[in-house]
Amino acid sequence: MLNRLWSSRSQSEISQGKNRDNERREEYPQRNLSARTSDQYISPKHGVSYFVLILSEPKEYREQTLKRLDNFVGGYYAPYNLSAVLEYDRVSGSGYVELEVWSPPEDLAATFSDAKEAFELGKGVGTRKGHNFGPTWTNHWFKVTLRVPDKWPKDGLILFEWDSSGEAMIFDSSGLSLQGFTGSNDLDLRRAEYVVPSADVHGGTIVRYIEMSCNNMVGIEGIDPPPVNKYYQLKVADLVLANQEARRLALDFEALHSLAETLPPQSPLGNTARTTANQIMTAFSVTDDTSIGTCRKLAEGILGENWEEALTKERRQTGRDQSGKLWAFGHCHIDTAWLWPWEVTKKKIARSWSSQLDLMERYPEHRFVATSAQQYAWLEEYYPAVFDRLKTKVNEGKFELVGATWLEHDANMLSGESFCRQFLLGQNFFESRFGKRCETFMLPDTFGYSASLPQIARLSDCRNFFTQKISWNAYNAFPHTTFNWIGMDGSQILTHMTPVVNYNSTCHFPDIIKGYTGHHNLDVCTDAMILFGNGDGGGGPTPEMLERLRRARAVGVENDPKGMEIPLVREGWTMSDFFETVREKTDNGDRLPSWWGELYLEIHRGTYTSQAAIKKGNRKGEVLLRTVEHAATLASLTSASYTYPQALLTRCWQALCLCQFHDTLPGSSIQIAVKDAQGKYVELQEMGSRLLDEALSVLYRQPKEDSGGKRQVLLNSLPGLERQEVLAVRSLHQPRPGEKHPDGPGEIQWSKRDGTLWFAVAGCEAGSHAGALDFRKNDESGVKVSVKHGVATLENEHLQVDIVDGRLTRIWDVKAKRDVIPKGTSAGFVIYEDHPNDWDAWDVDASHLEKPELLKFSSVEIAEEGPVRAILSSRLTFGQSSARVNITMDAVSASTRANSRSLLRFDVDIDWREKHRFLKFELPTTVQSTEATYDAAFGVVTRPTHRNTSWEAAKFEVCAHKFADLSEYGYGVALVNESKYGYAVQGNIMRLSLLRAPLRPDPTCDQGRQEFAFAIYPHLGTYVESDVQVVAHAFNSPLEVRLMDEMTDPSPHALELPFTVEGARNVMLETVKRAEKDFTYTGKIDTEKSKGKSKNVILRLFEHLGGRGIATLKLHGIKVKRVMLVNILEDEIAPLQVQDGRVELEFTAFEIKTVKVTLA
Repeated sequence: MLNRLWSSRSQSEISQGKNRDNERREEYPQRNLSARTSDQYISPKHGVSYFVLILSEPKEYREQTLKRLDNFVGGYYAPYNLSAVLEYDRVSGSGYVELEVWSPPEDLAATFSDAKEAFELGKGVGTRKGHNFGPTWTNHWFKVTLRVPDKWPKDGLILFEWDSSGEAMIFDSSGLSLQGFTGSNDLDLRRAEYVVPSADVHGGTIVRYIEMSCNNMVGIEGIDPPPVNKYYQLKVADLVLANQEARRLALDFEALHSLAETLPPQSPLGNTARTTANQIMTAFSVTDDTSIGTCRKLAEGILGENWEEALTKERRQTGRDQSGKLWAFGHCHIDTAWLWPWEVTKKKIARSWSSQLDLMERYPEHRFVATSAQQYAWLEEYYPAVFDRLKTKVNEGKFELVGATWLEHDANMLSGESFCRQFLLGQNFFESRFGKRCETFMLPDTFGYSASLPQIARLSDCRNFFTQKISWNAYNAFPHTTFNWIGMDGSQILTHMTPVVNYNSTCHFPDIIKGYTGHHNLDVCTDAMILFGNGDGGGGPTPEMLERLRRARAVGVENDPKGMEIPLVREGWTMSDFFETVREKTDNGDRLPSWWGELYLEIHRGTYTSQAAIKKGNRKGEVLLRTVEHAATLASLTSASYTYPQALLTRCWQALCLCQFHDTLPGSSIQIAVKDAQGKYVELQEMGSRLLDEALSVLYRQPKEDSGGKRQVLLNSLPGLERQEVLAVRSLHQPRPGEKHPDGPGEIQWSKRDGTLWFAVAGCEAGSHAGALDFRKNDESGVKVSVKHGVATLENEHLQVDIVDGRLTRIWDVKAKRDVIPKGTSAGFVIYEDHPNDWDAWDVDASHLEKPELLKFSSVEIAEEGPVRAILSSRLTFGQSSARVNITMDAVSASTRANSRSLLRFDVDIDWREKHRFLKFELPTTVQSTEATYDAAFGVVTRPTHRNTSWEAAKFEVCAHKFADLSEYGYGVALVNESKYGYAVQGNIMRLSLLRAPLRPDPTCDQGRQEFAFAIYPHLGTYVESDVQVVAHAFNSPLEVRLMDEMTDPSPHALELPFTVEGARNVMLETVKRAEKDFTYTGKIDTEKSKGKSKNVILRLFEHLGGRGIATLKLHGIKVKRVMLVNILEDEIAPLQVQDGRVELEFTAFEIKTVKVTLA
């Protein structure tokens, strides 16, 4: 289309116009202004000159131009566009890149030293590109000999490019890890270039070693089960002479292209970026190397004139950017175990972090943050040279320690003490290795966050919290970005959730702009974080990401320094700096919004149930270690010759905390990683049991030589709780019919199923570690059982239970005269179809509740007849699975409290063979309440039983620890368990989640034999008025009968505990242990500290009912020098007054107190 501009202009005006055109050609030589023609036309009729301007340049259309920009780098036109000139030359093969490979035996975890020795011994075999290596999870070592072509300029950018389809790591000849390699078709994930140092180029032959790992960055086949025989091809092993200016132009163009695509059509900056990028394409010539400089000069119209020099000058003065709203931190999320086992993780750490240390030398502004003391500990053990380099960068402030915990743990299922140990182990490690603690608690990928965490984090010297996972909510968008998170006790911690809504940004402009568009608190504080770097499987930031950030900064400084369209990027700072800036801008957080209680994640609810054996291992491990520490502490006070096993206990806690990683405990890992954790639990139980035996031998003063006689001793592992339970006790001799027990009058109840067992009522006073057994029958108040006319009945003075047609049809509270189950309904097992839309092992969708199948016992028979214990043994068969369920009722109540009821206990032994099905126990109740109470770490949380809003509807499956309780005025019912975490209460129906059967990532999840127990506990009063917490604790830590020498002489500390709590039933003593600072970090007694000094005992207490209380800590049988209130890290806070061996402690709701008792 031609546009004619008619005018009566003079010849001089026309000449001036041409001159202006010439000036524009000189200023913008890339524009083809000669295509514009200007002709003089003289009208024959009027003799008047007319100027005709013919415009041959078409109007630019936004969408068409954006499509054109896609063709400047790579793609179909790669031979003709910028990609054709990104490198000057490339060589490989003989004479330039020579390769030898050594594949170690599968049972050898070969180190660099092993590999180098193998090559020196001639075990290496020649190889080349195109060869395949495997199978899955194996490692192969390469010796790489490089020779740079003589014709190449020695001052050029020379790269060694390596792509073995998976992960690899390059070492120098001394064994120092230089960086990682990642082979991938995704250019943002790919890290394939090693910059050959100029000194090595000038030195001639270059020798490097590469460890190739046969796995991808993120597992093998995503979340599908990994094949066992996958092989990886060595695709690239080349020397490259790179065109550095062309590569920089590619990054310039990428920035402009990204701006043009991301900003709205009305954006002035977006339009200018699009136009400039289009001009660059027009100016570029694949045959004219000088056009690259021309194009880069054009890009300065957006980036700023000499922007690289200006940026370098600004940063050279202070080492950081002086302004900016979007704080950029390099980050590398490495799942400690997920789609790979622990051994692979150790290599991922070295690859990822050595790459960051290299980038810090090349990009002085680069700041990197990393969590997980466990990962630092592995690096120190297996790659000490890298660890030493890392320490230097920590001291320089470039490598920031964050997280504070042993690793990025699950934040739903851990006990309160486990949370404490995560912080204690983590902060102790950081302080011992780096001389500092972490200020910022960080869990970016955990599946929800317990309401107890703000208090525990603050008591562990953390002031800040960072996450982003709640942005994954499926129902409701979380309303805040920067806020005060307030825990169940009222403690608060300053929290930031990146508006970029991920922890592995690649630094393209869509992510940068989310710093505003995703920010929910711009009215208060516009500052935000962006965490960049490849994550999950490690990797971290790449050079390209850092280059993008440089250009993002330049764009902001040149075009939008106040950040009106895009947030100005800021680098060179720490996370602690960010949080301090937020405090300064918000009046120490007073102007920020607050969020009370748990941070519930509206996705991944299936992780409360998947991998039942892992969850059982965690619960049993927590109970065991608490028991061992209590006994070992008492033993250390009993005998001067006994050495408290601090080093071994630290190892045990480290093992347990390792298995609490947020893909291990939730059950979302592949099979090989699950087996690793199961093996660790076995080791933990073996070590813990041995330590407990040793401590009890001292505490009960076992003779050094066996006297030949044995006696049974009852042990209470819960410090300070009065106990009453029925136990099955093995006889020390062959029983005779009608035999009376030697220690008690009257005939005893022998087991029908095992003639060597008898049933005893075991009791223990509140202040004692040891108890007594009562074997007497009491037929009048005992438990009765019958099976008549299709009705199986269990009955004692508290409850009557009927089973009809394979279902529990009645639970009658005898004394309260009320039904627990509504008439016309039944309780029992129910199975659901479990087909989540997305993440198999992770998710359970609300739709699963639409397809229930009620299961019925196929048979019910009497296994034990009472009167001390009665058991109905029932059979359950469904699908491909079968189970034996023993339903037990004892003659005694569940606690010693007046009006306490008995437990109705279910012991399940199941052979689980289902696929994509979900087994639960369902209990309809006669209780009406709008909220239910759930056990949590150091307290409880209440959640709605209705679904009035989307926030409430999202909580159709929730996490709880030992129980869930549904109560109304005067009465309630609790479902108690010893190894489960998934619950749901909707209306009057309570459900306990038992087993799932997902196929990804572990197709064997929960398959096979499983054993677990749970119980129904009716009670008088509401939860707060009841003894549910005590009953649930006892259910998880049953009294134990131990066989000891008949010459056993229990120490005074066994008969009367030196530490007990009185006066406040809402306060519980959870932990008794020796102080960390009595020992070195390695667990050995610190002889320098212990000279002339006393032993220190740590006691941890918590309020569990949600109210105030004044408790008395009673100190008995010990000489006390002083008592101090300390935090979780055992730093002293304030002295506590001791009067007559008593310390008064005032608690607020759900408060945790840690007390240090120093013995004289």
